[in-house]
Amino acid sequence: MRRNIAGIIVMLCCFTATAIAQTDSTGKAVKKGCSCTFSSINQVGLLTGETGSYFLAQTINGIKYKTWFAGVGVGLDFYKVRGVPVFLDVRKDLLNKTATPFIYVDGGINFSWPTDKDKGGEDRWKFNNDLYLDAGLGYKNNLGKGHALLVSVGYSLKMIKQKYAPYEICPLWGACWPTSKEVYKYTFNRLSLKVGWQF
Repeated sequence: MRRNIAGIIVMLCCFTATAIAQTDSTGKAVKKGCSCTFSSINQVGLLTGETGSYFLAQTINGIKYKTWFAGVGVGLDFYKVRGVPVFLDVRKDLLNKTATPFIYVDGGINFSWPTDKDKGGEDRWKFNNDLYLDAGLGYKNNLGKGHALLVSVGYSLKMIKQKYAPYEICPLWGACWPTSKEVYKYTFNRLSLKVGWQF
């Protein structure tokens, strides 16, 4: 799991470095037949649902074209069972003005990264990766020079499959037999509240 997370972070860093390399000495994006520019969104917030409120953090790096933005994001999701969502993010400003509402849609995979507390002290509990979705609307205030303040609210879904590995029971006499394998599927519906900075 840690190798997967490390690989994803390296990939995002390479993507960011490539995008940044396409700028001139003043930091402005070099136009090559397209008015696209590299943009990064970093945000923190809360996930609120039936089991309480939990912290989240995300970084999204991608391309901005006029009122559109598309990028790849990675985050930390502490709701119930800690996870690392990796997702595609698409968003659109509804107005071509300094202050504008926007809509966004995220979709990807939640990579489970359970803590010892999440496992309940049982090493036999295994958590599988599953679906991650987030969609909502927000308000964007452009501050100039490519910087903007973002506030958003949305619906977020995280799915987790939890398995309990069977073990063998061996009496003092006779053959051993395995216990039954337990599988639980969870769907967490949350309200996401986020504040962020785009540059």
